[in-house]
Amino acid sequence: MAVQCYARFVTEGQGLPSIWMQLNRQELLGEDAFVRRTRAALQGAGEVVNIPRVQRRPPVPPLTGFVGRVVRVRAVPTGES
Repeated sequence: MAVQCYARFVTEGQGLPSIWMQLNRQELLGEDAFVRRTRAALQGAGEVVNIPRVQRRPPVPPLTGFVGRVVRVRAVPTGES
């Protein structure tokens, strides 16, 4: 019974986007709000030593924010008319 259920599960998942594309900082699968809530709930539970420090950093801001600041600070032409 378990083998048939697993086979059906795999078959139904074929062709769907990979869940790994939604992995948040390589430690939790979910949106930023979920990650914040989960981290808050785990606060004080001790450091998880099996997750590298680089993967525990906050998410990097989107590149569009940096580009906008460079354009304003450096007066870099954007190529748009």
